[in-house]
Amino acid sequence: MARVPFAFDINDGLVTVRGTVSLDGDDVVVEASRSALQMVPMGTETFRIPSDEIEHIDLQTGLVRAKLMLRPFAFSFIEGFPGDPDEELALPVKRKHRAAAETLVREVRLRNLPQ
Repeated sequence: MARVPFAFDINDGLVTVRGTVSLDGDDVVVEASRSALQMVPMGTETFRIPSDEIEHIDLQTGLVRAKLMLRPFAFSFIEGFPGDPDEELALPVKRKHRAAAETLVREVRLRNLPQ
């Protein structure tokens, strides 16, 4: 399974968050690293969310932007994610990575089907 890269700025552009979303077994893995002014590394964090703990996953596409929306049942899975999300992650995805993001969404949904 390919990794879907994302990047966004927080704190008025002073901190850049770059990372990837991938599927590892039955877990969705979100890795995020922060850097100040795109030069000074501030650390990397990994968030593992079991696929059966995902309430909603979707790729919202528009004319210019696309966002991978990921909402777990429990906030504890994404607690501490850079940018302090309220209840879900909204990760911007570039156009060239949309196909990989759609594949990720499809795979997670297939794993959540009733057996």
